Amino acid sequence: MALALQGQQASTSLSPATVPQAVGAGSLAVAQSSLEGILLLLGIIILGVGWQRSRLPVYLKAERGTRRAIPLTRRTQEAAALSSLQSDPIRLFLYSGSLCLGLFLMSASGNWLVLTLPLLAAVVTDGTLCQKQGIPFQPVVCQSCGRPMRPIQAQVLDTCLSPGDRLAKSRGRASYYGWFCPSCQGAAVVVRENAFYRHLYCPRCQALTLDLTTQVLREATYSSSGLKLEILSCPICGYRSEREVVIPELSDTDTDSDFGGDSDFGGGSSIDDGADDSW
Repeated sequence: MALALQGQQASTSLSPATVPQAVGAGSLAVAQSSLEGILLLLGIIILGVGWQRSRLPVYLKAERGTRRAIPLTRRTQEAAALSSLQSDPIRLFLYSGSLCLGLFLMSASGNWLVLTLPLLAAVVTDGTLCQKQGIPFQPVVCQSCGRPMRPIQAQVLDTCLSPGDRLAKSRGRASYYGWFCPSCQGAAVVVRENAFYRHLYCPRCQALTLDLTTQVLREATYSSSGLKLEILSCPICGYRSEREVVIPELSDTDTDSDFGGDSDFGGGSSIDDGADDSW
C-alpha cells in the first residue's frame, strides 16, 4: 500500500503537465536575471563613457578688455569648437545611462516608481550645472596658457557686456557666461541664445536686439489678398529694414483674423534699406 502511494506521488510530481511549467518558470527567471545584468552593465558603461568625455577641456581665448561674446549655438568659424553639440552628447550619455539603471532597479524590485529615481538625479545634476555655466559639464581652460579659468559672477559679468548684450539679456533673449584667467588676466564671454530669438541678430552691430513690428497696409478678404509691412529695427545702432509681405486670401476654414506670415521672413516683396541677404 505504501509503495503504491509513493508511486502515485512520484507520478504526480513528474506528470507531463507539471514539468513544462517548472522548466518555463526557470527559463523566465534566468532570462530576467540576464536582462537585469545587461541593463546594469550597460548603464555603468554609458555613464562611464559620459564621465570620461566630460573631463575633456574646452579651450577659450582670454582677452583683456574685450566686450565681445562668443555664441555657443551660431555656427561661426570662431565658435565652431564651442557649439552646443559639444555638451549634447554628454547629456545624452547622462540620461540614457540613468534610464538603464532605472530599468534595472524596476526589474529587480518590481516597483515602477524606482524608475524615476536615476532620471530625477540626472535632471537635478543637469539643471544645477546649466544654471552655473553655459558649458555645463566640461572644464574651461585658457587657450593661451593652458591653465583652468574661473567662472565670473553674474554681477561682475554685467559690467563686461556691451550695451547690445545687456539689452538682449534684459529682454530674456540670451544668457551670458564668462570665465577669467588669473594667469593671463583676461576674460572670455560666451552667449547661449534663446531658440525663439536666434534669427534676430542685427546685421550691422551683431547684437541680438532686432525688433520686428508689423503694419497692415491692406486687409485680406475672401476675394482678394492683403498686404502688410514688416519692419526690423535695432535700438542700439539704428539699423532699419522694411519689406512688404502678401497676406493670403481668407478662406472658409479661417476661424479668426490671423494674418500669419512666415516666421523665417520668407516670401513677399522687399523694400530694403541696407538689409542683408538673410532678411
